Amino acid sequence: MEQEPKRILVTGGAVRLGRALVESFAELGYEVAIHCHRHRAEADALAARLEPTTRACVFAADLRQPMEAQELIDRVEATLGPLSALVLSAGTFEATPIGALDTERVSEAIRLNLVAPLLLATRAGQRMRERGHGSILALLDYSTERPRPEYLPYEVGKGGLETLVRGLARALAPEVRVNGLALGAVLLPEGSSIEFIERVRGASLLERLGTPGDVSEAARYLVDGAPFVTGAILRIDGGRALR
Repeated sequence: MEQEPKRILVTGGAVRLGRALVESFAELGYEVAIHCHRHRAEADALAARLEPTTRACVFAADLRQPMEAQELIDRVEATLGPLSALVLSAGTFEATPIGALDTERVSEAIRLNLVAPLLLATRAGQRMRERGHGSILALLDYSTERPRPEYLPYEVGKGGLETLVRGLARALAPEVRVNGLALGAVLLPEGSSIEFIERVRGASLLERLGTPGDVSEAARYLVDGAPFVTGAILRIDGGRALR
């Protein structure tokens, strides 16, 4: 019998780290679903570049809207077929000092960094469980053990997502594995000053910034090459959490 192709959905897969993850799994032979919101042109260009070697489709959705998040899994599987894996890469990272907090900014951070991943992972995970196999990976942050006061809504969302990883690992076992990558400084904001870059680099025990390749290699291990690993949070931070 012909083997069913492996298929993966990467949220936020059009740019930056999400794009690197899409490219990495395409190299492994996965058919890829590239989710985007504001970067449709970049997503289309990425899909066109990958199409000669693997199937690649673009799916636009505003994950701040619960219905769009829930329907994304349906749309992907109706087009590509049953998912083998889901990578939760989309999110928002915005400084929100205590004195500048307002309901909308807090709500948006929680919706993107926690609620949407919860809806996506539970919908995809239940279907994977029914089919007898699957893998879910969430991108987390090394800093949730020592939350940064100026990023509290973000930290709360990522902290909740870490709890979700462990909870879903229990809920979806033994058929579905659920893991997380707690990232340090990998891709700094565009326009970062030399002084800021050097300060962040120096905060790592390895005295360098991470690369998309560092993250992609770890993601490939947890999604595709770790059959006895679930509920794990792997830090990819150059030792920064130990400072």
